[in-house]
Amino acid sequence: ALRAELPEAGLMAMVDKKRIRQVLLNLLSNALKFTPEGEISVKAMHGGSGFLVVDVKDTGKGMDKDQLDNLFNPYYHQSRDSTSASGLGIGLALSQIFVMLHGGEIRATSTPGKGTTVSFTVPSC
Repeated sequence: ALRAELPEAGLMAMVDKKRIRQVLLNLLSNALKFTPEGEISVKAMHGGSGFLVVDVKDTGKGMDKDQLDNLFNPYYHQSRDSTSASGLGIGLALSQIFVMLHGGEIRATSTPGKGTTVSFTVPSC
């Protein structure tokens, strides 16, 4: 299942639309890879201090601390079983760069067996 939680009032951000779209699609793609069954949610909200916060949360397999510590390293691959889709391992590293170039931050939290949440911030209008 995919759920979107958006406030009724529009959210405005000063961003490169193509790059932030790429970040969001990468986060959704990763959530889908590691959540063969369960739920993926996208939530956008005002984060205060002039920032918009976007969370992509899944109920997938989650990660341990070592995997989480390496998540944004280029070419890092979380160990996968043979049914998982492959990738180059640069999507999250690029996402981090794009978000940082906007003056925002990206971070992840995870619990093995319970899922992962990746959140990023960008300046709001």
